[in-house]
Amino acid sequence: KKIVDETANYPTSALRIHAVGEPLLWDSLKEVLCYAKEKNVKNWIFTSAVTKDDSQLESLATNCSIIEVSINSFDSSNYKDTKGIDEYELVKKNLEFLSNYKKVNKLDCRIIVSRVQSEDKEYDQKFVEHWKETGLVDDAFIRSYHDYNHAISNKLDAKTRESVPCLVHWARFNVDCSGEVVICFNE
Repeated sequence: KKIVDETANYPTSALRIHAVGEPLLWDSLKEVLCYAKEKNVKNWIFTSAVTKDDSQLESLATNCSIIEVSINSFDSSNYKDTKGIDEYELVKKNLEFLSNYKKVNKLDCRIIVSRVQSEDKEYDQKFVEHWKETGLVDDAFIRSYHDYNHAISNKLDAKTRESVPCLVHWARFNVDCSGEVVICFNE
């Protein structure tokens, strides 16, 4: 609540709930989202959308400004290959639920899907086209592949770059689910 209250003082800011674990596993998520909406704080949740709890999905659609689902695929096989679990059909069903719930209740949340850039540019493009054509989402896009400041090898960029400090922690104030500030959202 303290973070939401502080964010409310800056109307151009947004509360982005992601990283440090799957937000849908957070017991206080519904309470936080309701409180943020009550305080007129824009919020953006980044989730895998792997849940069988429709009330959780209703809370997202009702209280979130943006729901970003990291579905990463448009078919079961690629989903399993890239995510390591076989939950594509559940996530697709949840996107259908969110889209329908949004329309029926005339909600203004944005539903978007994303995929991390891969070596298969054709599949990346088809991902965007597929999800936009479904009418289930407001947008679909490819997230740029990044190597966390050279901490992992960058398969997509063979160029050698000089090591530069990461600037993300200056652009985003990161708080984990325990309320502790973390330097990096990937900690």
